[in-house]
Amino acid sequence: MERYFQDMVTSDDDYPRKPDPAGLLTLLKRYDLPPESTLIIGDREIDIQAGKNAGVATCFYSPKPGGNSADCQFQDYFELIGWLTRE
Repeated sequence: MERYFQDMVTSDDDYPRKPDPAGLLTLLKRYDLPPESTLIIGDREIDIQAGKNAGVATCFYSPKPGGNSADCQFQDYFELIGWLTRE
């Protein structure tokens, strides 16, 4: 899977654990990503809270609908693509 990612922050990097946004903020700065046009996708509520704490949009992936505080939720890849390409 690593070939699909340009960079990542892991527990080996000694950042505080989520929902602390330190790891996400590092990636935003490293790649000069504006928070207002950045999206984090997570499969746990703690991922969504970390994204919110970093000031980015959040999207929750789960095969089961409902029960989260994300800006969007999808159950499969095609739903995500539809959300990202909506007018």
